Amino acid sequence: MIPFLLIAASILPHDTVLREHSAETELNVLYDEHGREVFTQSIFRNTDHSIRAWRLVKLTYQVPARDWLRGGYVATWMDGEQLRQVWCDNVQWTWTQWDRELVEREVLAKEKRRELRRAK
Repeated sequence: MIPFLLIAASILPHDTVLREHSAETELNVLYDEHGREVFTQSIFRNTDHSIRAWRLVKLTYQVPARDWLRGGYVATWMDGEQLRQVWCDNVQWTWTQWDRELVEREVLAKEKRRELRRAK
């Protein structure tokens, strides 16, 4: 029985989901000067509230949902060619007429952020 399990485990595909943790996910809805929605973005924050990374929200399942088993919230989506899952402790919604991520680049350059992991 055990050799069969070892063979089956070697044949089955390995988990290809990139899983990571963010202290907080901010869902920022940006509006233009006429009050029309321009886009919604997920801003992933570190424990010191600095921005780690951001992604445009294109589909509703990219919005983090409550994870009742582990606690916190989780979002799973195709990030380019890679399936990604980000778990976070807290979700905060903001509605602005200015891009919060773009403004924070003046504080910490995008190149100096600790981005989400890339597929190997």
